[in-house]
Amino acid sequence: MNVVASCGKVKIYRYKIDYFSLFNSPYYAHSYGGALDIYFLDEERVFPCLTPGRIVDIRTIKATSMKKFPHSEFDYVILIESREDPSLIVRLMHVKPFVKEGDCLDVGSPIGMLLRSGFFDPWTSLHAHLEVKYPSYAFRAKGSIPMTLNIDGEIEGEAVEDIFFRVVQANDYFVLVKLKDECTVRVGRVGGLGVRVGENLGILDCGFPHYKRGGVIVVRESKVRLGDQVRLGGLVVGRVNGFIRNGVQISLENVSLECEGVRLRGISTFLSLNEKCLMKLIPLKGEKIDFRKGEVVQLKLHEEGFL
Repeated sequence: MNVVASCGKVKIYRYKIDYFSLFNSPYYAHSYGGALDIYFLDEERVFPCLTPGRIVDIRTIKATSMKKFPHSEFDYVILIESREDPSLIVRLMHVKPFVKEGDCLDVGSPIGMLLRSGFFDPWTSLHAHLEVKYPSYAFRAKGSIPMTLNIDGEIEGEAVEDIFFRVVQANDYFVLVKLKDECTVRVGRVGGLGVRVGENLGILDCGFPHYKRGGVIVVRESKVRLGDQVRLGGLVVGRVNGFIRNGVQISLENVSLECEGVRLRGISTFLSLNEKCLMKLIPLKGEKIDFRKGEVVQLKLHEEGFL
């Protein structure tokens, strides 16, 4: 069975995952690749177990938000003792559980249904948040073990200056788009939006520029230097400020974005595991979106203050 990522002996299996992110979140564990956000195209799908183990704790926590969007007032923390390394636990959030303490799970076993948490931003899609921790850090924000992505092969594609998408769906909070093939970069099974990091090609994974930081997946991080520029669409959008397994951490520049005359708060980029490399366009508050499904649209980047 395909493995997406690992922490030591603990493996996170692909089981029906469509796309995921290490960095596209404002929460601490995502600042250094210490957590995966896992997405499915079918958000009504029952969330499956992605690593075998035993349920050791389930807690309900308050998740009310002042942000005005429909959301659950409660979230859940589900702890799974890893069968592959019983000294570690896997922590899940944003899943309303079917399971109970003591249940033993195999890969693919049903855990629960995804929920819209108050910890989300209005433009956040349903997903599960997954971390691997030592038990003493189970209910703390810090202490997540960095993930190692299971990627191999050469990186293919190009970081193009003209970035086009095809609209998949649009709502009041975001536009879900599919990257055109000529704008897609792939390494092994993983695909996404291509950027240049110094002289190297990589895949951008972040909320840009609204989360102020992110990451780039690169094959040979040893060839990247601290301070190297990150270029997207011909513009410098960030700089390397750290290194992770399979990639680099980046700080993001303040850049103005627009798409077909609609001003954007930002874009959300992900790491896709199928032919559809998906992204989101997030409009500024008050901007009207009238894109049609199937329409081809272009992203334009400008230096801060241009719009």
